[in-house]
Amino acid sequence: MKISNIQQLNRFKQLIFLVLTVAISTFSIELFAQGEGLFKAKCAVCHQPHKNGTGPKLFEARKRWEAAGEGALITEWVQNNAKLRASGKSARANEIFNEYKGSVMTAFTDLKDEEVISILDWVDAQPDPATAAPTTGGPVTPGIDPEEESSLSWIWIILGVMFVVIIMAVGGVRRQLN
Repeated sequence: MKISNIQQLNRFKQLIFLVLTVAISTFSIELFAQGEGLFKAKCAVCHQPHKNGTGPKLFEARKRWEAAGEGALITEWVQNNAKLRASGKSARANEIFNEYKGSVMTAFTDLKDEEVISILDWVDAQPDPATAAPTTGGPVTPGIDPEEESSLSWIWIILGVMFVVIIMAVGGVRRQLN
């Protein structure tokens, strides 16, 4: 029995959906990892996720800006806070500046909006160590550090996707033979 055009179209749609799903999830994981790297490279000197330091804690910083009605301005603040304060369009910027007694945050004009958002996403995903359940250490696999475990999870994801593709291909061949 020959596969009809409708069946071929449905199979093509399924394949496109699978490819897009994998691509989008990979992209979001890359942005998340990028946020961690950018935080450690540019923010960690003055900021901590859950504690105030030289600068304010960054956990839920977006929520605080949104509560002030200025959620869209947080990226401008990170990129060039002096310019934002001088523009007069942000009361929140002046509030933070005064709260930290005129301490000036470094301007990060090289950061794109997406990179600032990825930093904030990463920070918001960090558990608060004060409220986190104490760990018992858990099982430790000798010779495997956390980075290796992360790469092993990618291998499992790739193998899973390949398995799904093989099953779909075998199902298509089986239908053609019937």
